Amino acid sequence: MIFVGLSIADAYLTQLVLAVGGVELNPLAVPFGSSMLARGLLAVAIVATISLAGKRHWLHPLNVLILWVVVWNLWQYVVAQATWFY
Repeated sequence: MIFVGLSIADAYLTQLVLAVGGVELNPLAVPFGSSMLARGLLAVAIVATISLAGKRHWLHPLNVLILWVVVWNLWQYVVAQATWFY
């Protein structure tokens, strides 16, 4: 369920980044926008599908990937908020 939590964090941070002028870089996420509910439900469906397919070992690389996305979004937001330094 780490993947689900990170996906929701990604949606939340995406909302923040979009509010300060950022863009969504993931073309697969564009239809879902920054809806935490939609992204959370999608993540649950992904985890369920992977689990039912017996491929739970795929979750670790996906967790690492989504963690990288969350950190990237956080970095974008922090940099956008720190523009008063310039």
